[in-house]
Amino acid sequence: MRKGRKSAAQTPAPKSERIYGSKVNEPNSASSKESAKKIQLSNEIIEVLEEKLRDFKKENKNTSINLNSLKAVYRRGLGAYSSSHRPTITGGKPNTRNAWAMARVNKFLKKASGEKVKKAYVQDDDLMKNGGEILKGGRADRRTIREIADFHNVKYDIVFRQYKKGIKHELEHTSNFNIAKEIAKDHLYERPDYYDMLEKIEKTFIYNIGGLWKNY
Repeated sequence: MRKGRKSAAQTPAPKSERIYGSKVNEPNSASSKESAKKIQLSNEIIEVLEEKLRDFKKENKNTSINLNSLKAVYRRGLGAYSSSHRPTITGGKPNTRNAWAMARVNKFLKKASGEKVKKAYVQDDDLMKNGGEILKGGRADRRTIREIADFHNVKYDIVFRQYKKGIKHELEHTSNFNIAKEIAKDHLYERPDYYDMLEKIEKTFIYNIGGLWKNY
């Protein structure tokens, strides 16, 4: 969960646009790829999703993503708009429920292709193979903990303790253990005491919530 002040993307929709449930689709129809088979969307939306899927498969031939995956993500996005959306989109134009849902599909496909997205986006990992793809090309890609320790000229035990601490931290943001390990290694490649530093920052943040901003 994001700490501190909410971002623009967490803005509730205007009361007049808050819709819960559907007159066409059953509750929980977006809970899995299997249930998403029954999701009904307009022909125009289906055509857009099919085009996005074709483009995605050109670069990701062995993917488990299919049209039902995108239908589920799209419907989840429609529902999420009521409680959390960004009021404007690129160029400053007012956001819409359909635009918000399609933006979620785009982010889903980006993550499924192995590109990095914000760590907080894990809501649709269940629709990906193994609960989310392994990050490709990270700074610590294919490096062992010992190699990271040697890179920083730090004792292995020190980095390994940070690694375990890092996995535990990252699992607060993703349910995929492999992704948590990959992210932890990337951070430790940048700085061998990364999670001690992060813990210190978070404790300072909590202390300052009460209005005591002496360290800032």
